[in-house]
Amino acid sequence: MRSDEDPNSMTSTAEDDGQGDIKFRGATISTVAAASSAGILTPHLIASSTAAQPSGTRRLDPPSDRSTPPKNSFANVASTLEHGAAIHQRYRSEGARSDLDSAISIYWNLHLILLPHHPDYSLCCYRLCLLLSERFDLWGLESDVDKAIELGREILACEGVPPKDRANYLRACARAFALRFDGTTQATDASRAVELVEEAESLPVDGSTVNRSLLIWHGRALFYLYEANGDFRRLQESIRCLTCTLPELDDGSESRSLCLLFLSEAHRSRQDRLNERSEVAKILSYAEKAVALSPKHDPRRPRYLNALAIALQRHSLTHLQEPASLHRAISVAQEALRCAREDDRRYTALLTTTSNGLRYRYHLVGDYNDINDCVRIQEKSLRIRSEHQKGYNAAVYGLCLSLIYRFRSNGSLNDIDRSIAILQERCTTLGTNVPIRAQFLNILSQGFMERWYYFNTLSDLQEALQLCKEVVATISGGGYLANVGVCYYELYLHNSTFDDLQNAIDWMTKAEERRESIYDLPEHLLAYGKAYVARAKLQQQVADWDEGVKLLRSAVEHAPPGHKRRAQTLMALGHALLARFREVQERACLDESCQLLTDCLEHAASGLEKTKCRLLLAETIAGYDPVSEPRTSPSRLLALLEAAATDSEALTADRFTAALKWANLAQENMLLEEAYRAFVVAVSLLPQVAWLGYGRDVRLQELRTRAGTLAVDAAASAIAVGRYDRALELLESGRGIFWTQLLQLRTEVDELQDAAPKLAQELQDVGRALEADVPTSGGLENEHLLQRHRRLAERWEQLVAEVRQIDGFEDFLQATKFSQLSEAAKEGPIVIINGSTTRVDALILTSERRNYHCALPGIQARLAIQLAEFLRHALSVPKDQRGLAFMERAVRSVLDRLWHTVVSPIRAALDSIYTDSPPQRIWLLPTGPFCLLPIHAAGFSSVPGSGIGPDMICSYTATLGSLIRARKIRRTEEGSPRVLAVSQSATPGQEPLVCSSEEMQIVNTIVSPTRVTCISGEVATVKRICDELLQAEWVHMSCHGNSNPENPLLSCFRFFDGPLSLSDISKLRLPHADFAFLSACHTARPAGELPDESLHLAAALQLAGFKSVIATQWGIADKDAPVVTGDVYQYMFQTRHGNFRSSAEALHHAVSHLKRRGLPAIRWVPFVHLGI
Repeated sequence: MRSDEDPNSMTSTAEDDGQGDIKFRGATISTVAAASSAGILTPHLIASSTAAQPSGTRRLDPPSDRSTPPKNSFANVASTLEHGAAIHQRYRSEGARSDLDSAISIYWNLHLILLPHHPDYSLCCYRLCLLLSERFDLWGLESDVDKAIELGREILACEGVPPKDRANYLRACARAFALRFDGTTQATDASRAVELVEEAESLPVDGSTVNRSLLIWHGRALFYLYEANGDFRRLQESIRCLTCTLPELDDGSESRSLCLLFLSEAHRSRQDRLNERSEVAKILSYAEKAVALSPKHDPRRPRYLNALAIALQRHSLTHLQEPASLHRAISVAQEALRCAREDDRRYTALLTTTSNGLRYRYHLVGDYNDINDCVRIQEKSLRIRSEHQKGYNAAVYGLCLSLIYRFRSNGSLNDIDRSIAILQERCTTLGTNVPIRAQFLNILSQGFMERWYYFNTLSDLQEALQLCKEVVATISGGGYLANVGVCYYELYLHNSTFDDLQNAIDWMTKAEERRESIYDLPEHLLAYGKAYVARAKLQQQVADWDEGVKLLRSAVEHAPPGHKRRAQTLMALGHALLARFREVQERACLDESCQLLTDCLEHAASGLEKTKCRLLLAETIAGYDPVSEPRTSPSRLLALLEAAATDSEALTADRFTAALKWANLAQENMLLEEAYRAFVVAVSLLPQVAWLGYGRDVRLQELRTRAGTLAVDAAASAIAVGRYDRALELLESGRGIFWTQLLQLRTEVDELQDAAPKLAQELQDVGRALEADVPTSGGLENEHLLQRHRRLAERWEQLVAEVRQIDGFEDFLQATKFSQLSEAAKEGPIVIINGSTTRVDALILTSERRNYHCALPGIQARLAIQLAEFLRHALSVPKDQRGLAFMERAVRSVLDRLWHTVVSPIRAALDSIYTDSPPQRIWLLPTGPFCLLPIHAAGFSSVPGSGIGPDMICSYTATLGSLIRARKIRRTEEGSPRVLAVSQSATPGQEPLVCSSEEMQIVNTIVSPTRVTCISGEVATVKRICDELLQAEWVHMSCHGNSNPENPLLSCFRFFDGPLSLSDISKLRLPHADFAFLSACHTARPAGELPDESLHLAAALQLAGFKSVIATQWGIADKDAPVVTGDVYQYMFQTRHGNFRSSAEALHHAVSHLKRRGLPAIRWVPFVHLGI
């Protein structure tokens, strides 16, 4: 029987003087009711007393039938007190909340009726104070604890109270203050509680008269004071006080359970402060004993179970992360939730403990269901908490950490961005002087690190490093120090700066010296070991190799089978041993590496880990002698690489790497069909490699470093196995990724509008929003832009997937099939020149939808690269007489070589295809290094009639799709076109263009002054030009053009107030655009590192809407521009209103004029036509 803490156990002076001892240890409801036949409270008294409650307190309902004694009078106060005690005793035995409410109601109404001088008034107030405090402790109604404190003050103000009673009153009031601190964290409440219990201790009282249930509140008040001000001495005093009190409490009493609970929580705080593992055993022991003493119906049982769950979690995290302890911790926490009511004051704490356990287990085992359930529980916890409620910060902390963990599993950008945003807001709200802020900064740094791993955005890594340093300035635990080291190691991997690597090792060394927990030990040992291995590779120090391998072996030991990091540790050690084998050629290192990576495949839980492991295992196996080692058979390596490339759960970058290795290995072993299959997989991954969620600069960098010659190599593999149509599909899918992605954002949705209008509208809205570029660096000031762009990219992918679920739209924005691509040749043949490193071929697509193959054995890609470099060098020499002569010889030499090796075989093939009448139009689609060469002008200078065809009108196209799209859009306006003519003869910082004004006069005269808008000089600003472009159908640009090979997005036209860049043009949507004449230099010259992306100004204008463009492959002579302009416009305006569809013929006519005048090739070769 739990009796020593019963508020009814105290005997008042009045009772000792003749009114009877009402210490209620064995009586029952029936015996009390029998002793009071007169009754206690009449209905009108209940009503009046309830109505008289102070405002702000909960309305107390009358006692239930089972607790109401006979109704007659208020003659026997002692019987009323005893009846309330009986109801309370039944509550303790059965745990029904209604009994506690009824007992409070009885005491409350009695307290309202009694006068302060009544001998039982203080006893009634004392009991009511204890019961209201108890109800607040359980269900958290603040008016209860406020009233309890008010009652406590009343009885302490009473005069003539014996010391034995006053001591109990003081402790009861101290308990109320302590509980209010626990609920609201008002520091003054904790201080007041300690003052009251210390006054009680000072009274000369016989220990036998003390309500022992209140003794524990001395230690608890000291604990709360420690929480309030951080004075560690108060925590130590709390533990000493509680430890001394424990033996005085009855074995079966509730106060003993509470004391055990308080001791467990106090030692938990001491462990947090001192980082001593020895505290964990005490935390667990006290919690186990508290639960063992708690009966099933005890309202506080969920609290005891919660303490045990936390203790088990700590035990698991500090003892080799024992899964058994963690599984039991979660089970106990879930039992606590089942036992608790949602209106329990500590219900949210139970949710937090359960979610923490699930998160810890996810961290250990990696079960996605655990982290998903964890987020769901924590979101519920925050929904039912107020921001000022105790534990709110812990709930926010837990949710954000769980969102980071879930992001690791599902890659949901919403999770990581949401976590970072919440944490940033919370850190700002908390202010700089709040101790818990350091914990928030710590997980905020983790959030930035996770996003760094995912997007490789340097500003995220830099922000994480800064936050980690800020954390260690406040908290110096080993784990926090190790986080700084991890950041430096990642920084080293990014920029290869040795100082960053040395900093990483130094910080991790400090961390291991202060290691207090093994919760994240495998992760930190991984980074620590990798850092030593990296330094060993740089400096070739045996000691570094030994230390790195030793640390990685330790990481493996601390991640036993079943541990979430098991596969990662095995992989890291295997990788280190492979690296060491390459340095020292020790066969034992290779053998162990192979075995470790083989084991790793068995333990890898996700496709991500398996793919990384397969890639490393393939590298390891390749280290063996293929002659003496059967394990190195190509079939095993190919199987590993194929599995890695086709695992949909793996990272795109890893899959892409595996696909390329798979393709190359198959080619080396002359397995042409398998090489073709591998290339198909690699090309299919390219759009994900250059994902829309990245900024434009990042997408280009990904294409530059990863794509390379993939598309042309893939097409060559298809040609090698006779799949010519498939070769065209691969070229279309693998080239021009940058422009294709932007074009998809502008896709026409007319048909979709009829089938799903809301979906079509959102698709258009998201597409427009995604076209806006985002900064790739710059820190937190651009953070919201980056987050929004990534979320838009995710939404775009979701919308496209939804469209493909609609009947008839299954192929929406899918890779284009040959049956559709062949439409590009309906107005004339298209010659595709594929320049792979393995072979060079031409494919000729005809209007009959036939695809002819023409081998080009006389040239290799290597030679094409040399020709392009030679031409680039020649065109860069000084433009004096000697330099011009050299340029002419170089250009003629290149043209002759191209005729012999490329164009002559193609012309022969065309002659065999078109035996009756040759085509009037032909389009060239060069790839790889051939994009940088003037194929259109190839021919022997000494052989008249050489070239692609003297009577053929030649144009270029970057892709087949661009021709198809241009032909679908027809201008419907009647009359002459609206022409925008831009002249910039004197651009600040550039050489004057003397003939620019003459060009404007020619255009104005031929077209009609009423249809031409001329802009020149200072008026030709970038904004004005962009505004005018929105209405123009034709545009003529006479200005300086600049090509930027390093960053093609910065290639530009130069105007009076600054540049109009390729990036700016690509954002324009010009609904009326038809024809553009770019009388400027370098407007059709692709970037040397990305020739297949066609990143030049002419292509940007095509994207903006222009269907035909005249541009230049290199610089042109100022005096040639008016001549070509006049010839082109005169030709197009042979009809009354002009016809832009004749622009290719017009340029052919104009260039022929330059040739007939005997001008050097360098003067007429650069003019080219693109489009229809």
